[in-house]
Amino acid sequence: MISNSWLDSGSIETEKGFSFARDKNDALIWRFLYLLQRCLKLGLGETRVTKLILMINWYTNRLAFENIQKLINENQNVSVIGATKEFLRENITTGAKVLDLGCSTGHWSFLAEEMGAQVVGIDLNPQAIESAKSVKSSANFFNVSVEEFISENSDLFDLAILTHIIEHLDSPEKILSLLKHRVQTLIIEVPDIESSALNFARIKLNLPYYSDADHVREYSLETLELLLSQTGWRVKECIKRGGTIAVLADVSKD
Repeated sequence: MISNSWLDSGSIETEKGFSFARDKNDALIWRFLYLLQRCLKLGLGETRVTKLILMINWYTNRLAFENIQKLINENQNVSVIGATKEFLRENITTGAKVLDLGCSTGHWSFLAEEMGAQVVGIDLNPQAIESAKSVKSSANFFNVSVEEFISENSDLFDLAILTHIIEHLDSPEKILSLLKHRVQTLIIEVPDIESSALNFARIKLNLPYYSDADHVREYSLETLELLLSQTGWRVKECIKRGGTIAVLADVSKD
């Protein structure tokens, strides 16, 4: 069983959860903000103010996320991802053939290699592939698309890794259908559209709700399972964590 909380990693020590002093030093700030909100609602109306606050949150949340990447990279247990290193380890056996799609500079490829896998990584970014190749490794990296790679060789793989890939694709069903004939198991991770109630409000108010400007779509667990089912895959395991959904899926026998 994999923990769904980075609290259980021991990276933050606590015996009784998180505790706070009852008297806090930001009371004046909150009074000012509530007063400002009340004045704005009187002048603009509640719906417009709600939209304004949601948009401010949307922009600042993205900036904040980009600025915490160094902290995340330095503290692997405090992860914003569902597909953790432990999740990968539980699904890789020594000698397994692994295909890392959208491998970028090779983070997941190198982890899989450490676990005894034979790894092939592919990515459309030539600079990322060159960076991956510069690391001493037995993994093979190619600057090709999934379609090109599959058409140019007949290799079969035990596992394919697609972390934060399919939300960028115009036709993810095409890629998933192609992989079904070459891969036994998938590890897929996508943004969880249901991770915040604010997204529900944004959708209802016709505001932007994507978490990255390059995303074509984002998923709930239900819509991800539907996509996989329609392309011949069956979800075996799911982890919802840190605003993401990670699933382990194998080829459906139906």
